[in-house]
Amino acid sequence: MVANYNDGYEYKGFSAVDTGNSFDWISSYIICEPLNTCNYDGIIECPKVVKTGKEPLFITFTLAGKTYRYDVR
Repeated sequence: MVANYNDGYEYKGFSAVDTGNSFDWISSYIICEPLNTCNYDGIIECPKVVKTGKEPLFITFTLAGKTYRYDVR
């Protein structure tokens, strides 16, 4: 997943899965099995100006080979 800020500044992130099991640390190595409930989180580290700025911000991510775009602002 990638955050694109102000049409050009890109910040790469990673995904993590939380199964709700207190013995599992949140990890990108845990797979959410079919018919089970788990939380999927995307983590992207970027400068504070990305949060406070007014410039365009969108996130792209790929699931099952299809790329999606989420416009934050």
